[in-house]
Amino acid sequence: MKTIKIGRNPDNDIILDDSSRTVSGYHAVLKVYDNGNITLNDNSTNGTYINGVKANKGIEVAVKKGDEVRFGPHFVLNWSLVDIPVAKHDATVIENGEEVSYTIGTESDNRIVISDPDNHVSRHHAILKLKRDGKYFIYDQSTNGIYVNGVKIKSKVDFPVSTTDSISLSNSYELDWNRIPNVSVPKAAPHVLNPPNEYRSNYSATTQNSTKIWSYLVSAAIFAGMIYFTYSKFNKPSKNQLKTQTAQLDSVVVSVQSDARMQPNTDIQTIVKIDISTLYERNKDAVFIIYTSDGTNNSQGSGFFISYSGVGISNYHVFKGTGRGLESIKTENGTFKVESVLASSDENDYIVFKVAGNGTTFPYLNIASSLPRVGEDVFAIGAPEGLKQTLSKGIVSALRTESDLTLIQTTTQITHGSSGGPLFNMRGEVIGITSGGLDAADLNFAVSIVGRGFDRY
Repeated sequence: MKTIKIGRNPDNDIILDDSSRTVSGYHAVLKVYDNGNITLNDNSTNGTYINGVKANKGIEVAVKKGDEVRFGPHFVLNWSLVDIPVAKHDATVIENGEEVSYTIGTESDNRIVISDPDNHVSRHHAILKLKRDGKYFIYDQSTNGIYVNGVKIKSKVDFPVSTTDSISLSNSYELDWNRIPNVSVPKAAPHVLNPPNEYRSNYSATTQNSTKIWSYLVSAAIFAGMIYFTYSKFNKPSKNQLKTQTAQLDSVVVSVQSDARMQPNTDIQTIVKIDISTLYERNKDAVFIIYTSDGTNNSQGSGFFISYSGVGISNYHVFKGTGRGLESIKTENGTFKVESVLASSDENDYIVFKVAGNGTTFPYLNIASSLPRVGEDVFAIGAPEGLKQTLSKGIVSALRTESDLTLIQTTTQITHGSSGGPLFNMRGEVIGITSGGLDAADLNFAVSIVGRGFDRY
């Protein structure tokens, strides 16, 4: 491991010449490990920003070459000054004839390093295994567990997963499948059972007997079908019964998708999506009302928690022009003051802040690891005109990207007072911050927060 000190003082490894003194004397420390992993620890007064998000002071976070690392308001890290070794074969990658495995956790010797300042994720939390047949398994060895599609799995066993599954470490950090290396493991040749010569006569007899059994079964199936057809003809349900059955089916949406890794004639994975009423009940308490004031005029918006400790997100414009100390949020647990701003962007219309919880544990939401596709169902929870926990539903109409900003266009209604609330996919993950809309034209927009790094808080 190599330690690189960065700051204004002349004894640093990387010296930042800053006459304005916005950079601290010993601003930050980079640690470059032999396996190529890199971590950063901020020690400064004016902060260090990773891809526009302020790092928590004194907490080691994972970074990678190419990230925009800014020290204070002006100085951006020149990565050419950082000597990064060629990644060696990592001891945490276990290869044998059956699988390739990757360790996951907060410790820097993991292949997949997780940045978790709240310490919910264990140092060596899990092992992701890719078997020879191309199937994935997750092995939980943590303190706080692993949740697959919202359900906690059993620890110390290989649990089957796929790239379509939502995997949450300790139910607080969503695993990003894009961080898993594209491992190519050759599949074993198919095993064909040929009976030995001395058993072939018996094998043929068994085959003939099986043929007879199948002919009996086919005849029985045809007879059962005739009975069913006769019964169905004279016992058709009424129109009212059909409507009731259709309404019951609407509460559960079943979609069949084929895994991208599957070859023809392989199994098809069936995914059952949770109905919207259940998703609403699970997530509504993490959404709150925001009240702001400039000392004369009062305003109201929405927001949501992304951490049990009280880290919240909303639109920047909800807070713009407000008087410091005049902001508050209202939840099911009471009213709380905004303690500090952790990150914000007027241009990208987001703000990340911490409320003074006084030991309160808050319900929180998970952030999605990928953008939705056009046409997908989505829903929002907010407080239009102050009406808390209002649900609205629609589809993704378009994804519009300009510079560093991605807007999700949706038919989901977003009206005054809803700004700053969460837009969800149908797995209950947040994909965007609702920002506004034109009701007459059914044009509504949300600022995407996928890949913003907000899950580090």
